[in-house]
Amino acid sequence: MTITAQPDLVDAIEDWLAQMSHERRSSAHSVAAYRHDVAAFLAFMNDHLGGPARLADMATLARGDLRAWLAFRKQAGLAASSTARALSALRGLFRYLARHRDIQNPALATLATPKLPRSLPRALTG
Repeated sequence: MTITAQPDLVDAIEDWLAQMSHERRSSAHSVAAYRHDVAAFLAFMNDHLGGPARLADMATLARGDLRAWLAFRKQAGLAASSTARALSALRGLFRYLARHRDIQNPALATLATPKLPRSLPRALTG
């Protein structure tokens, strides 16, 4: 999935993904999943904000903007586990932006991770 945003934000995201891959040694599948989750978030934000997001827009997102994204995911029928992973990807991106680009957004910390359904343990076969 292509990341649709202003060049400054795309560059920051590409740097974050490169760090995930090289410095943190995340698997290619994890990096691809995080890329997809962030691209989907930005696709929603493009519609929500009325155009491609800039790096500075990440600092100004309000709790309501983020909750609108969560509501959109729920309405689309996406599983809670998928939304939890997407939220984890966003939190990782925002941690990177805070450390390396001086972009802070405390609204993200106020969001709760979706409750994941608990499954019963499987019986051992003997």
